[in-house]
Amino acid sequence: MTAGRGSWTDAQFEQLVADYLSGDPLRVLAARYNRSSTWVRETLDRLGVPRRPKGGVQEPVPTAEIVRLRDEECLSWSEISARTGLTEEALRSRYRSANADAPARRYNRRGADTDDAVWRRNEATNHLEGDPRGVCRRPDDQRTFGRVGCPGKNHYCLGSGRAAGGKRPAARLQQRMTERGVGDIVVSVDDHHPSQVASIMGGEVP
Repeated sequence: MTAGRGSWTDAQFEQLVADYLSGDPLRVLAARYNRSSTWVRETLDRLGVPRRPKGGVQEPVPTAEIVRLRDEECLSWSEISARTGLTEEALRSRYRSANADAPARRYNRRGADTDDAVWRRNEATNHLEGDPRGVCRRPDDQRTFGRVGCPGKNHYCLGSGRAAGGKRPAARLQQRMTERGVGDIVVSVDDHHPSQVASIMGGEVP
């Protein structure tokens, strides 16, 4: 996209910010948008984009922030992309690198040694026993029935070992659900964070 000298659209400003956050130098942006480097710098300042430190290019979005948005805020890749200006492919790559570099440093309170173990535990905690707080926060995630809306009270997230943060063995939960005879158990597996999700109300996996 090459911007002329006329008025810019919101989409053009958003693209300029995204290009800058992805690491493009000011001179490259100036040539791409047919503007001066000074204009680009002043425009970014007006938009509230922080300047890079002199003597080097600062990582525009810290990897730790990507991990936090994904693991703690449970945002989808598309949501994180919109918030940070990075492509989904770049986000996934940075996230995988963080896991490979320090898989145990981020999660060790309950002895979980992998991201998947943490996700299974958190999912069970969120959705067990119809907890009203158990609302799916990742609308594009098949694991949490996002496309049809999370019923909260009607499905259970089962991990290997123990569910509900380690308080109840998953096998006991499965047995109790079966004994209640309230419907077939439907299980789905998410590709990125493998976890078992069981619906005891006959819900279908989208």
